[in-house]
Amino acid sequence: MTTTDIDPFEAEIKQRRLEVLEDTCRHFNSTNRAVNGMNVCSYALGCAIGRRIPDLALRERLDGFAVSSVRDDDIFRLLPTELQDLGKDFLGDLQVLHDNRNNWNETGLSSKGKFAAAEIRRNYCT
Repeated sequence: MTTTDIDPFEAEIKQRRLEVLEDTCRHFNSTNRAVNGMNVCSYALGCAIGRRIPDLALRERLDGFAVSSVRDDDIFRLLPTELQDLGKDFLGDLQVLHDNRNNWNETGLSSKGKFAAAEIRRNYCT
């Protein structure tokens, strides 16, 4: 394989990351970010990561961790393999995009959110 050859697995992962990012950007706005009564994002309520985990019991378990970042090894290792394949850093940045209320307005991404999403796209999807 030469340096110009593209690893098919890496190309597939980049495409899946792009699909997840775009879906997240389309889905959320400032009124549906899956935050609980303490204004904290919740896996169980369907945050950017949680909505990709079909097992409600696992989502509720993840909400019980003192540190709920997907970058935390204890949380990351519990994620379904198809999410782990996307990479801890990508998922962490996606989580930060979702969790920052300043990234959203009533219709979707704010200008700050669009900038953050573009950075994620550049760093992980191209």
